[in-house]
Amino acid sequence: MNTRTFIVRITRPLLGALREYFLSNTDNCERIGFAFGERVDTEQETYFLFAETPLLPADDCYSFRSSSRAELPKEIVDVVTLRFARSPHSVMLNMHSHPFSNGGTAFSGQDDDDDRRFAQYIHGPLRHMLKGRPDIGVDRPLSCLSWVFDHGGLAARVIEADGSFTAIEKIEVIGPHFEIIRPYNAPRPMERSRSRVHDRQRDFIPLSTQEELANLCVGVLGIGGVGRVIAEGLARMGVGEIVAVDHDRLEESNLNRWIGGARRDIGRNKAELLMESLETQVSTKVHAINTRLEDATEHLIRCQLIIACLDDDFPRIQVNRLAAQYLISWFDIGTIIRTGDEGLDFRHRILGVWPGSSACIECTQFEIIAADAYIRGVADKALRAGRKSAGYVVDQPEIDSPSVIGLNLTVAGELLSEFINYFVTSRPTPTQIYKRWRDDYHQRVDAEGFREIPAANCPACGMPLAAGNRIALPRDGSSDQTTWNELAEFRAQRTHKLAEGQ
Repeated sequence: MNTRTFIVRITRPLLGALREYFLSNTDNCERIGFAFGERVDTEQETYFLFAETPLLPADDCYSFRSSSRAELPKEIVDVVTLRFARSPHSVMLNMHSHPFSNGGTAFSGQDDDDDRRFAQYIHGPLRHMLKGRPDIGVDRPLSCLSWVFDHGGLAARVIEADGSFTAIEKIEVIGPHFEIIRPYNAPRPMERSRSRVHDRQRDFIPLSTQEELANLCVGVLGIGGVGRVIAEGLARMGVGEIVAVDHDRLEESNLNRWIGGARRDIGRNKAELLMESLETQVSTKVHAINTRLEDATEHLIRCQLIIACLDDDFPRIQVNRLAAQYLISWFDIGTIIRTGDEGLDFRHRILGVWPGSSACIECTQFEIIAADAYIRGVADKALRAGRKSAGYVVDQPEIDSPSVIGLNLTVAGELLSEFINYFVTSRPTPTQIYKRWRDDYHQRVDAEGFREIPAANCPACGMPLAAGNRIALPRDGSSDQTTWNELAEFRAQRTHKLAEGQ
């Protein structure tokens, strides 16, 4: 018996294109389509990632179509499989529609026979050809999936080489608001007893959403002053799992803003302290990852959402690439303090990134990462180390530990409010929030007011999108200069719009 959990991640634009093709046809006849993707295996789960434009045959490509059956000529199917062989992808998804059904459709006996024949060809003759013809395509392990759409949803499964079927448990739709599709044939989720802990949220977080939160895994990167508050907020809202990543240890100078920290904790890892604190207070499972971000990939792949509370740009780039490659929505948070001639000012920024649907931190028109001068200086490790150790007062870096508890609570509260909105969608989820304290300037941008689509030549949103393990993530060291050079070249072609509107 297969005990692995199979999960699909698909970008909202791709799913929208499929729904329009399969469900908007006016002739009420069945249709067939194909999409290519990647497979990523973790210890217990398998993820199938889809973002690329699908192959959707025009009506005159079919040899036969009716309300219950559609057929493509062999030459059309051969073109599809040849494109797949020549591509770098490892997953073939074949789809069709049941236009006669309005909800609860299932794979028919004919579907079973067709899917087995197609999967046996993918796993057999096609794989054999790749082994012997490297001029056609790269030999790699292949997977075959099948979907059937109707007007209420879909059924989805994996077809193994031996012809057996395994149901897809859920489909995670990557976009500016949370969406999970449970296929008709998916295993039924376990029944949960209702907890009174979250009764006071029931008026604005429906029970069904609260149950989704209980099954949610959120990554919190950087368990500093902001990350500590956000992680506790997530746990108290009912998030089931938190992956807390931080290799830093609590220092005495952190105690002015690290809530829950005590002198007895000085010298201990922040992520482990967070785990001990939360698991004694709430039911959230916290995974403390005491390592650098670049060594935490296998833990973060499982997350449906990542919240990055980082104070250096290279880890931000690493998160951006990871989110793009594994199709994970994420929020980036930044805080700074300025002094200057006009007096003290607190500023914070929140950026929402929905891979495949929105621009990322590398191709957005807003200025998110450091200036080009910093990019050129990244090769100087002493400069990098000095910048990392500098404080939050950007115009006076010698001030290394300002009291920023108010700033931390402000940005954490705003992020947690947007986290709730990501699930209940009371208004469009923001792609950019920027706030200055001194003059009370507040800017909130969403896709309805200012839509930024991913740039095709972006170092993250281009070829790496949904690439999974096929492309190596940048690491601090030998690959960081290459990463910055790619980004500098791309940035030189774009004009960025500063949050202040300059």
